Amino acid sequence: MQIETNWDLASDHTPIIATLSTHTIHKPKTSKLTSPKTDWNAFRTHIDAITKLIIKLKQPDGIDEAVNYITCLIQEAAWRSTPPEIPGKDPISLTPPHIREIVTEERRARNRWQRNRNPIDKRVYNQLTRQLKAALQDTRNATFETYINTLSKEDHTIWKTAKQFKKPITHVPPILQEDGNWGKTDKEKATALAEYLCKVFTTPQTNNSNNNFENIVKTSLDSAFPITRPIKPFSPSEVKEEIKKCANHKAPGFNLITGQILKELPSRAALLLTTIYNSILRLTYFPILWKFAQIIMIHKRGKPPNRVT
Repeated sequence: MQIETNWDLASDHTPIIATLSTHTIHKPKTSKLTSPKTDWNAFRTHIDAITKLIIKLKQPDGIDEAVNYITCLIQEAAWRSTPPEIPGKDPISLTPPHIREIVTEERRARNRWQRNRNPIDKRVYNQLTRQLKAALQDTRNATFETYINTLSKEDHTIWKTAKQFKKPITHVPPILQEDGNWGKTDKEKATALAEYLCKVFTTPQTNNSNNNFENIVKTSLDSAFPITRPIKPFSPSEVKEEIKKCANHKAPGFNLITGQILKELPSRAALLLTTIYNSILRLTYFPILWKFAQIIMIHKRGKPPNRVT
């Protein structure tokens, strides 16, 4: 069963749409490059085999191409070394055999009682119903006990489980758009918030009173810097040391590269990253692909939750 909120109907309560299906409706999973079954040896071998260290990095376009190249290289190696996930089994197949036998007997007893209305059949049906409830409760307790025993603070599973119990259920209402319509889907909400942020984060309009100040700032920026020694270029060992400080369980960016993936990179990939970093310093240019970010809007208390402001 899949339940969705419907904002099109007018009611004192929130109307919902329930979708019934003959098979299990799986929720879309978060995209990931790796899994616990990833073969890291194959990951490093693949990167070592196809990494090209001779790349032209004399122009800003070259830096963008190099960043795109190493990003695609890491993603491809991660996908190749990670086996595909096996689709989840149907819940019926996960039911223990003894419970399925009780269910079958209980249904037969119910059919006999409905046909004959015999008190003896009714008594047998009630006994099987109570037996089924007790067996289901024992199975739930055993499953929960097994799940609790598998939790560990080493892989953060115990903290994730505790967070789910402590996390409050928040209501996400539709957002009022500029045209007066309500944004109900995720895409409509994201579009409304993006349009609002584009209007807020703009360059302020200048007037005549600020011209003198702008001229002073421009003159200061255009003036020659004092003679200083250039920044010391990075070394591969320094890059590796900084990569070791990355947290494994932090959420990745849009390229899905996590701290664990960076720690598994071979020396050739670290050398290529070092070359890119030094080219950024030399050309004073930051690549476009590393400027993308995911913005998470947080509701401020006291303000209506259905407004973009």
